Amino acid sequence: LFHLQIVEGENYLSTFNVKIKKERSLPCARGLIYDRNGVLLAYNELVYSVVIEDNGDYENLEEKNEVLNAALVQLFGLIENHGDSVVRDFEIVLDASGQYAYASVSDSTRLRFIADVLNVQKTSDLSEAQENTTAEEIMSILRDEKHYNLDDSYTKEDALKIVMIRYGMTQ
Repeated sequence: LFHLQIVEGENYLSTFNVKIKKERSLPCARGLIYDRNGVLLAYNELVYSVVIEDNGDYENLEEKNEVLNAALVQLFGLIENHGDSVVRDFEIVLDASGQYAYASVSDSTRLRFIADVLNVQKTSDLSEAQENTTAEEIMSILRDEKHYNLDDSYTKEDALKIVMIRYGMTQ
């Protein structure tokens, strides 16, 4: 206990903070840019961002998932009704036929994503079956009650958006 708290305490604390805290710095407005004839080439546009804080007091994980998923669907509706869209920064997309598919063409990126979802430390530790896990199977894993508890009442599009945001929150 002494070794964990005193000797290694600061190391564990910094590792913990790195895992739970994610900051992104965005450059500020750069001003208007004109060509030599005074024609506007680039301008600033006001955009809004949404911050989600998960600090609710829930009875259990099922209640937490239900409340958070419902809030996200409502949020997506508000965003899209105002002509905006949700930023898509996820390794799974819906293809033209409405099926889940991997977004990246890089095999190493896909394997790192699979390893992260399956909670495998290194991609070299993945079995052949795990390496060949389809996007549909990954979504099935993330939709189950152990993760985000998304039943069949959610459309594939809504489920993908919820998983994308929730996965980003856990990362």
